[in-house]
Amino acid sequence: MRKASATCAFCQIAADPEAASYFVAASAAWVAFFPDHPASLGHTLVIPRRHVTDLWAASPVLASDLVHAAQRVGDAVRDVTAADGINLITSAGVAGEQTVFHAHLHLLPRWHDDAIDIWPTKAGEPGKAELDHVAHTLRSVLATSS
Repeated sequence: MRKASATCAFCQIAADPEAASYFVAASAAWVAFFPDHPASLGHTLVIPRRHVTDLWAASPVLASDLVHAAQRVGDAVRDVTAADGINLITSAGVAGEQTVFHAHLHLLPRWHDDAIDIWPTKAGEPGKAELDHVAHTLRSVLATSS
């Protein structure tokens, strides 16, 4: 984690959450607000107040705070918008299509007929041999890490 960046738009919102166009809620650790270009009614971002590039760069405590906030805010968003469902989306890195390099969780309310498609359609599914290899390697790595 780093201190706030003067050039990071999300750090500026974290420092003064009510300056966001559509401020929703905040705590000592996080801020929730609507993005400038929401993908659906009630689309909300939850960001940490401290600058951290993505969820995987966050400490376990901060990550836990953000997920707890996403649950709390997401429940309210779903209730207020009468959404049929909700997506929780976060991106990391350019290849992950991250465009703002300050961790943020998207809460995206969904309806049965909304025509939003969040799954990529460009790539084919991996083969069985690849899946077997990666699953085996992940089990080994996770068995030895804490």
